[in-house]
Amino acid sequence: MLWRTGRGAGWARVAGAVRGTDLGSFTVIMATGIVSAALRDAGRPHLSAVLLAIAAAGFVVLASASAVRSAAFPAEARRGLACPASAFTSFAFVAACGVLGERLATDGHNAAAMIVSLARRPPGARAPGARRTVPGAVR
Repeated sequence: MLWRTGRGAGWARVAGAVRGTDLGSFTVIMATGIVSAALRDAGRPHLSAVLLAIAAAGFVVLASASAVRSAAFPAEARRGLACPASAFTSFAFVAACGVLGERLATDGHNAAAMIVSLARRPPGARAPGARRTVPGAVR
């Protein structure tokens, strides 16, 4: 990993920023999408479109940072999902996917809405139906 080799101080800053990424940051995307939908319903389509673009761009940035964090710091990502105090923040990610996906689909951006809906499983989380092995458990 470049930031651990000493090549490039910029990579160290990127690694520090990515390491601090929390799934709770997606509440901003969720709130922006909700306000965008409200503006659309209130007959303000141009303002709604601006907020939709901001939410979509923010989602791409935060999702990329979360994916890089999961790849670069997998133990920390798993600890964050396993800790009761911070595990509930992963629901903000799922809610942001739902709000943004609905808003994109309403405007006819179906391909983008599909991509967002496929991203609903937080990085580092087990696939649905995956079994968790518990040491000493009887099968």
